[in-house]
Amino acid sequence: MQKRFDFISTLASLVGAAVGAAIVALCHICINMTTVEGKCVWTGLFFSVIFLCGFIGMQISFAFKKKYKIHQRLFLNILLAILAAGLMFLSGAQGQYLFMQDTETVETVTEIEGEADPVDMVILLDSSSSMIDFEQGRNQAACAFVDTLSEETRLRVVSFASVLEGASSDDLIKMTDKNKDIVKDFINNSGLVGLTNFNLPLSDAFTCLENNARDDAKKAVILLTDGEAGIDDTIYDDYVDSDISLYSIRISAQSDPSILAKKLIDLAEDTGGFDRHLKPNSQGNVDTDEMIDAFREIFEAQTSTSTSTTTKKVMNDDLLPFSEDEISKKQTTIRAVVIIICACLAYIGYFGKLSVLDIIVSIIGGIVYAIVAKYADGAGMIVAFIFYILLAGTAFVTIELNGADEYDV
Repeated sequence: MQKRFDFISTLASLVGAAVGAAIVALCHICINMTTVEGKCVWTGLFFSVIFLCGFIGMQISFAFKKKYKIHQRLFLNILLAILAAGLMFLSGAQGQYLFMQDTETVETVTEIEGEADPVDMVILLDSSSSMIDFEQGRNQAACAFVDTLSEETRLRVVSFASVLEGASSDDLIKMTDKNKDIVKDFINNSGLVGLTNFNLPLSDAFTCLENNARDDAKKAVILLTDGEAGIDDTIYDDYVDSDISLYSIRISAQSDPSILAKKLIDLAEDTGGFDRHLKPNSQGNVDTDEMIDAFREIFEAQTSTSTSTTTKKVMNDDLLPFSEDEISKKQTTIRAVVIIICACLAYIGYFGKLSVLDIIVSIIGGIVYAIVAKYADGAGMIVAFIFYILLAGTAFVTIELNGADEYDV
């Protein structure tokens, strides 16, 4: 018997999968995608409907082949396809639920009776050009925070990028109403220019507090940035050896900190401070209230309070098939595993079997899909649809021509 590749049936399965993709895209509009349940249902449909429509396309192509008799166990094939589609739906929905799971550190601040210690503080505001999308929120949050300070608090605000610009001289100033207005006016009028440089502002803040802070005051530095930069070991050691606490407020779309960001986080923790990570939403913005809360948490940590930290589970907004935001290594792994499972199920659904070669192809396809979807950015949705249509919607149909002119599928 002679084996031959059947282009028409394979093409029909691709056309069917493309129709399924259009249905899934329409469901993205119809389903409430603001809820966890809606996202899970849609992701399940993404994986199952595209495959099932590809299978239907393949079966329709067989009906138009008049020259040959189709030899297949139709009922069993349909049953396997429905079972595979159902398992794809469950895999996609469960994978989506795991994909959205994240953890959040929550601090409970308990006030200690007695008079609060005075605080001397330096606020370092990133004014590099990359802060353009966050400038308004940064200014509003910093000004709102300044308004909450009492006269006993002394403050210096520095705008930094490639160069430094301070709201006052090198000294710390009491937060009287008049001085608050001066500081807020400086914050609102500081421009954006240059690249991020941490060494200059950190060195300036350290010198200011070492030379001018009160003996009985708690000393703190707050650094707000959306960038990454190196920190000299000398500056790192100076902070660790001093009684100055560093607090970082990082704006970053990346869930996993880079090496440079990790060093800033380590410096904050080694000085008795902590790091706050603010992740922009899908529009690339950060909620101003989140920035204000970050400032307040830091200030409360410097007053006479007791702080306990707990970790709780939260749900993010990312979609498993594609995401506009940076995702973590855990999410990339979940995406790859779900794709591999669905690709293997597609082989079973189409042909009723799964060979070692099929498994290898599924693993390679899942890994490539996860990597491509991770770096597709704004074209992520289109890339996801095209890639999955090719991966799970392609039935590589071969026929064996025997003496009776039959298709053995």
